[in-house]
Amino acid sequence: MFDYKSNYASVSYTRKFFEGPDTTLSYIDFGGKGFPMLALHGHMNEGLLAQGLAGALAGEYRVITLDQRGHGESGRPLSYDNDRYVDDVLALLDHLGIDHAALLGHSLGGVVAYRLAAGRNGCVRWLSRISARSWTTI
Repeated sequence: MFDYKSNYASVSYTRKFFEGPDTTLSYIDFGGKGFPMLALHGHMNEGLLAQGLAGALAGEYRVITLDQRGHGESGRPLSYDNDRYVDDVLALLDHLGIDHAALLGHSLGGVVAYRLAAGRNGCVRWLSRISARSWTTI
């Protein structure tokens, strides 16, 4: 049972960088025990958005977030094509040696998550989208 009085915003994290397909990408590993969950933020946001979620789920999931291209501490590439966002997530999973993950996506992150699930469904254990356009072409 969750302790709703805890201050999840104080969850510690480690921000790291790696070379993505065409730009330097930033990701945050909040740690936690259990199955890896990749939380993908929407437009005009960054990976720290999931800090409270990471605190709430730390006992069940290892929460990781990606500062998507052009957001947060990630680089500003020339292309923002939908496929490049998916390539970035695949590069992060490969960088971390993660074969299977749960995906949680908000808005843009939801679009990226279901595009990834549709194209590489073997690596997605489960998917949850929040406020993501369902009419985007996969």
